[in-house]
Amino acid sequence: MYHSIEEFSVDVRLTFDNAMTYNEKGSVVHGMATELKSRFVTDHKKLLMQLEAEDREARKNDRACTLCGCEKLLFEPPVFFCNGMNCASKRIRRNSHFYVGGNNQYFWCNSCYTELDGNIPIELVDMTIMKDDLKKKKNDEVHEESWVQCDECECWIHQICGLFNTRQNKEHHIKYFCPKCLLSKRRCGSMKSLPRPASAEDLPRTKLSEYLEKHVHKKVSDRKHQLATEKSETEKIPYTAAMKQLGCGGQVIIRQVSATDRKLEVREMMKKRYAHKSYPDEFSYRCKCLVVFQRMDGVDVILFALYVYEHGEDNPLPNKRAVYISYLDSVHFMRPRKLRTFVYHELLICYLDYARKKGFAT
Repeated sequence: MYHSIEEFSVDVRLTFDNAMTYNEKGSVVHGMATELKSRFVTDHKKLLMQLEAEDREARKNDRACTLCGCEKLLFEPPVFFCNGMNCASKRIRRNSHFYVGGNNQYFWCNSCYTELDGNIPIELVDMTIMKDDLKKKKNDEVHEESWVQCDECECWIHQICGLFNTRQNKEHHIKYFCPKCLLSKRRCGSMKSLPRPASAEDLPRTKLSEYLEKHVHKKVSDRKHQLATEKSETEKIPYTAAMKQLGCGGQVIIRQVSATDRKLEVREMMKKRYAHKSYPDEFSYRCKCLVVFQRMDGVDVILFALYVYEHGEDNPLPNKRAVYISYLDSVHFMRPRKLRTFVYHELLICYLDYARKKGFAT
């Protein structure tokens, strides 16, 4: 699934570029790929211009949100799961009738409700209710995003678009400024900027995190330069424009967030099976957690977590001077998306180089 038209465009261009790269000039495939890519680039520009024109027209509508251009912003319909005995945790179908009770926390489908005995109490985790307490509903509700009016320009916008929190303004004593007015006030100096909250850069640094971050920064810079150069030459556009189209996010930040000494107990079954190797009762090791952040739209997003388990010189074989690695990956958040796997690989390569220099063998 693509999150933007540009992501789709990049992959389509890559398809044609690969066809031209791996088929010599003058061949049928190379010629078709060149022609199709030219057509795609032309149609893509027309589509973007058309969408921009439609977006401008939508924002002129008085009944539309001035930020997103939409009139109604609908949420995904809620999902209800049956608490009945026959179909426990089964999803209640959309547009079908069901019954709800217990502060709207428990649900029964139509068939499970029919089998309930009205004289026997329904025992739940935190309460007891009777069948007569259940209320009948239809699973066809559609929830629309609420609106809020800016006290400065008096425009109406969706609360989610304007980052309006109703819990912070229950009594309506605080003036609300939409993002456009807030930005305008800060630019002219009539409103002081809020203090910068703590960020990933403020986390403590270690020799390991400094070593990894320095290496990754250099490799990422070189890779971005390479991608922008290729894009500039292929699409015949300036280097600066190519770099901008890559959609580069903020700088990659690497921090070591934990380092703890632990012990791994050897299970009895392993002791018996490998008794001839004289396994000890436990292996001591140091566990470190390394986290990769990237700042996106003013927020530090965690992209990757690397766990390393370092067994020292004092451990017997097979764990003597050994390092075990595990990691937690993320979805495609990194910008540009092409650098996601590249950054992870460079981080692993650099850590293994660091471990080798520290005397770890395997």
